Amino acid sequence: MWTVGYSPELTLGIWVGNNNNTSMVKNVAGFVVAPMWRKIFDAVAADLPATPFTRPVYTYLNDTNVKPILRGIWQGGETYTIDKASGKLATEYTPPEMRQEVPMGEIHSILHWVDKANPSGPAPTNTASDPQYTYWETPVRLWAAANGYGAVSSSTKPTQVDDVHTPELSPVISIVSPVPGVTVDPNSRVDVVINVTKHAYPIDSMEVYVNGIFVSKIKALPGATNLAYSFVHSTLENIQPTNDLKVVVYDTYRNQGTATVTFRTSN
Repeated sequence: MWTVGYSPELTLGIWVGNNNNTSMVKNVAGFVVAPMWRKIFDAVAADLPATPFTRPVYTYLNDTNVKPILRGIWQGGETYTIDKASGKLATEYTPPEMRQEVPMGEIHSILHWVDKANPSGPAPTNTASDPQYTYWETPVRLWAAANGYGAVSSSTKPTQVDDVHTPELSPVISIVSPVPGVTVDPNSRVDVVINVTKHAYPIDSMEVYVNGIFVSKIKALPGATNLAYSFVHSTLENIQPTNDLKVVVYDTYRNQGTATVTFRTSN
């Protein structure tokens, strides 16, 4: 039984087990191992600097060129991406929030997919050369079978592509107010009114940005094709003499239409 913990300066692991391969008493980690681990960790950490953790940035999580197992996908060695709405293969027009990666193949231990000497390289071609392989692969395969995780055939992969998200189906909008180039007093309200001139699906919401900064999101009423919002621009921190107002409208499937207009501020 392993108990492992770490800080930015220290990693400590303790293994406890019976040397005759018999099962251990339940809860031994909480009553015996964890207190021992904590005592050792506290003693060593007392002489180390108190360094805070740096929040990691996982740039590879949505990179399908990286092995699924290295991105936390253990249900198969290959994947494809679908559009959640249609269930068909995602395209470049499928919004990120509507994309779903689907694994296929068989469940194996990580050693089946990863060469320890070259984790991001090709999968091992001779797993028998790794003496640890059988010890990890066998219980993983038994667990998968016992829990109903069979092989997922590549024949389950859709052949049609997402036809819900296309440029032709995206909303088309126009900004009715403010009119281009209008000058607005700093303490007066800026009325934002948009008209949806074309849409394939019901309108869901509108987002307002000023000079690239998010201002607000407005939920559309059922069946609405005109949306409105107002703000006092002196309350915004990024107001300039000349400002860009951008409106993004989403339908219920996250297709979007965008329009921009420029307004000025008076002294």
